[in-house]
Order: sequence, then structure tokens, then C-alpha cells
Amino acid sequence: MKILVVGGGTAGFIASIILKKRFDRNITIDVVKSDKIGTIGVGEGSTEHWYEFMEFCNIPFTQLMLKCEATFKAGIYFKNWGSKDYFHNVTHYNDQKFGQNRIHYEKLILDNKPLHSKFTFNSEIPTHYIQRNGINVNNNLPANQFHFNSLKLIEYLHEYTEMIGNNVYTDDIKDVLLNEEGEIDKLKGEKQEYNYDFYIDCTGFNRLLISKLGAKWNSYSEYLTMNSAIVFPTESEENYKMYTTAEAMNSGWRFEIPVQSRRGNGYIFNNNYITPDIAKKEIEELFGHEIDVKKVLSFDPGAVDKFWIKNCVAMGLSGSFVEPLEATSIGTTIQQSFLLMHYLINYNDKNIEKYNDSINNVMQNIRDFVQLHYITNREDTPFWKEIKDVKIADSLKEKLELWRERLPIGEDFNKDSDYVLFKDANFIQVLYGLNMIDTDKLKIMHEYHPKQVQLNLKSLLNNVEKEERTTDTISHRKYVEIFSL
Repeated sequence: MKILVVGGGTAGFIASIILKKRFDRNITIDVVKSDKIGTIGVGEGSTEHWYEFMEFCNIPFTQLMLKCEATFKAGIYFKNWGSKDYFHNVTHYNDQKFGQNRIHYEKLILDNKPLHSKFTFNSEIPTHYIQRNGINVNNNLPANQFHFNSLKLIEYLHEYTEMIGNNVYTDDIKDVLLNEEGEIDKLKGEKQEYNYDFYIDCTGFNRLLISKLGAKWNSYSEYLTMNSAIVFPTESEENYKMYTTAEAMNSGWRFEIPVQSRRGNGYIFNNNYITPDIAKKEIEELFGHEIDVKKVLSFDPGAVDKFWIKNCVAMGLSGSFVEPLEATSIGTTIQQSFLLMHYLINYNDKNIEKYNDSINNVMQNIRDFVQLHYITNREDTPFWKEIKDVKIADSLKEKLELWRERLPIGEDFNKDSDYVLFKDANFIQVLYGLNMIDTDKLKIMHEYHPKQVQLNLKSLLNNVEKEERTTDTISHRKYVEIFSL
């Protein structure tokens, strides 16, 4: 089988690397990219799925840190979203379950304590992560997420995909030709034609291939109202933050992603409330200095109705884009690629139907999780006051009804649970941060756990508190410097 990935952004190279690692020399995988299409953003964050991608593909973590100006990401700090600030701490440190009940979170919530380690917020790393022979990069990382310089990440993935034997061509696709069965027969580029068995559309918002096959865009705009953004860089700080900042603004929110040479920033907003110029002014008033806006973006959150049609799958921005709130784009591509590698050989219509159902569930999960963040008691501006009138997706509304009586459990996410990005632990942290958990009902549930479980939990929490009293730490910046030696 010969596969052509069309598009040389993050999504295209991730797909090419995963499929090559899965099938090795048994298939040909080539990439064709354009030099005329830029990349979005000045910084990028990952979910924990990135760690799985690197382990599966044997990508060295040291190379990632050196070549992508990477820093560690332990979570997302939500500032000014409601009555309190909170973390979505994606590493779920010292997590503990009794059956499906996350009793560790239950106890911390009942005691009104944070669900994250103090090291996350302080951006300090215990020195036990450093060993005599250096740092154990495979099994002893302080976090399983990363921040990257977007451009350098693409350069590195390009280099890596060629290193493992994939060809990368530079060309601009001008036409997509179909055969009598309605499949893609070949592509016409400015330099040459491309005739392959299977195609992966990573052409971004252009959707050059999948739209030719009839894919339609399903907008999420009735649930998610963000539709515009400005992005800009700022200078690096003395110590790298160990988290992405997501701070609520007058008409949306801003992100800050620390990489080694700078911070990548953006203001995501609804253009019914402000213009890019007003957004820029609001940021400058917050920062106390001028900013250099590199891009102004408009988008319609949503996904294609069918990710796989005939002999083509859409990934990256070709298949979906919600908003940057939970760094879902890279994770979605990784999950799509992992699922595709199981269905690709000897695929038929049933495989295609199952794949589309699964990825549609992935997107519904993302849509619901992102919308949850906007169910907040903040209402000090027209945007935050009126966001309460936005329709809540039925699938999210159904889950919120379940969670009036208890915390989320794994069973609530059993549909394609191996591939959805966000599950019970993720939802618990955001629900807690937004004061949406009824602690009276939670207390009743917690008291019904067996006595021995309660004792084991107490012992665990004592050990956590003992570890957090350590003063033997180094800064995130210093750790990255040692890591990169």
C-alpha cells in the first residue's frame, strides 16, 4: 500500500510517523507539503497523548527538549474564570481509586484543598527526578505534557519523518482527480502528479481532499461562541512556568505558553463583542506595554461530518478545530492516527463507518469538555453575562444531571473510552474549579466507603503532604538546562 499525507504541519508529520512506525517497511508513506502555507500560533501545548505518541514511536525526549525549545506542562491554570482560580492538573498526581470512585479527589474536595501538587504552581521540580547518571527521560519525568515552539516542532517532526524513511516533497496541489468509484485517483501538483492508494488530508482549513469527496462542516457555534483570535509573542521569564495560563478576559480568554526562548500568547474572543484592535488594547492595558500582534484569526468551531470517506481520512485542521482552550488539536491527531492504524489494512465500509463513529465521539467529548468551562458564575461583562444563554449540548446536559448526585466515574465515558481525550478525572477538576460539586451529597457518598479504604486514603494523603514539605527542589528552567545537556 502507498499512502500520501498531504500537508506538512504538525498533524501531517504526526500521522506519517505513527503509521510508519506501525507498518515499518510494509507500506510506503510520503508527505507532500507547501512552503506557501504558514502555521498557526507562536506556541503550542500538548495533552498526555503526546507522551504516548513519543513512546510508541521511540522519539527521544532529550531531542524534543533541545530542538523544539520545549518545556514541561503539568497542567492549565484557569485565572479569573469564576469565584476562584483553579488548575486542570493533567498529570493527576497520586491518583487513587476505589472501584471507579476517585476517593483521593473526593477527600481533597471535601477538605477544600487543591487537586494539584504545589510544585505545579511554583514551577519547582523535586531533585529526586535527577539521578547520578543524568535524568531518566523514559520513566521519571516531572510531567507527561509539553509546551513547544510551534515552528521548531514542525521542523523537528519533518526531520524525524525523513529519518525513519518517509519521503517529503515540496509542492502545491492544484487539483484532486476522482476515479469512476468516486475515490481519489491522483493529485495534480505544480511540479508533478501523485498517484497513491490512500490519502490523508492535512491541508488545514482548505480541506482540499476531503471536501472533494463530499465532507461537510458541522459547526459547534451554537454551543461554543469563540470565533476569533489574535496571537503574539512576549519575552521569556526568569523561570519557565510549569503550566499553560488561561486567563478570562472581558470577551473571552487569553493563553500564555512558556517555551525556552519566549512566551507564546493569544486572546481568543467572540467578535460580536470586540474587534481585534480592542482585544489588542485590552491585552496592552493588562500587560502595561505594547504587543506585536503576529496574526489575526477567524474560525468556526466544529468538525467534518465524516472524517473518512472512500480512500481518504481528514486529520488536523482539515478534520476539526474547536478552540485552543484545552490544547486538543495535537491529541486528536494522535488518537485518529492510532485508531486508523488498526483499520487501514483490508478496510471496508464497516471499518470506515466505525472509524467515523469513534472520531465523532472523540469530537463530542471535546466539545462538551470545552463548553463546561463556560458554565461559570462570572457575569461582570456583557460576554460573561450572556454566555449563560448559550445552549448546552444535550450530551453534556445529560452528564451534568448524573453528576448532581456523584462525581464522574469511568463508566460515564465508556463509549470509545480508549480514544476520547477527556474522562472522569478531567471533568472532576473543572467541575470542582467552577464550584459545581455538591459537597453535601459528596460527603454522604464518601462516608459509605469501607473503613479500611478510608484508612488507606488517610495514609496516602499523609505521604503526599510529607512529600510536599520537601525543600530540595530546582527551578523548571534549571531542570530544562540540565535535561538538555
